[in-house]
Amino acid sequence: MLEGKSFILTPLQPETSAAFVNDGNAGKLGGGWVGVCRWCVQSSKLTNGNVQNDPLFWANDLLIIHLGADVAHKQPQDAPRELELTLIGRIPCNSPCPPVEASIIPLRAAIQHWLDQAQLSNKVVMCIPSKSMDAWVVAILFPRDRTAKRSNWECNLNPESRLAQQPRPNRIAKGVNDYRKKSEELRLGWPGIATRLSSAARFQSDFLRAIKVLTNPPQSIP
Repeated sequence: MLEGKSFILTPLQPETSAAFVNDGNAGKLGGGWVGVCRWCVQSSKLTNGNVQNDPLFWANDLLIIHLGADVAHKQPQDAPRELELTLIGRIPCNSPCPPVEASIIPLRAAIQHWLDQAQLSNKVVMCIPSKSMDAWVVAILFPRDRTAKRSNWECNLNPESRLAQQPRPNRIAKGVNDYRKKSEELRLGWPGIATRLSSAARFQSDFLRAIKVLTNPPQSIP
């Protein structure tokens, strides 16, 4: 998407978060979606709802908030007690799929609620694959997979199960090491899924729009 331009990626959540481990107790904020929610709430309190003033932007240009759309199926009681009031009325927010956007749109609204932002800052980009990032990974690495080729692939609640169903020589595990080994294939395959999968297309559009604002900031009117 950046056409060969270099960038520095700084994870706020450790790579051993719930995306790759079962207990999800990664880092001081916790792993997975709970850790993301905690970070958003923490930032909203620190900045009084002006996330663009968060200290992280002293050294970073953009914040990418990544949650799988399967979070729309979660219950407030799935999170620690101190987050329940924040989550009540916001999740669950899943709707029948397709259409994919039926669950993603209210989940985006929930994230904005956690950030206490009526309008999302230009410095924040949401990345919400449906139903999880594994749907994008499988679609890129295994384009001949019959399940992944279906029109409702983004509605599959367990796309990672297809990783273990591939021919043994091509099979990979869900994990940082295997995903890194496939990083070049994933990079080269991105344009294909950005045209076929609507959640990938939305992320690409939002990301490129944010980059455009960064490189061509609006001129203030004297």
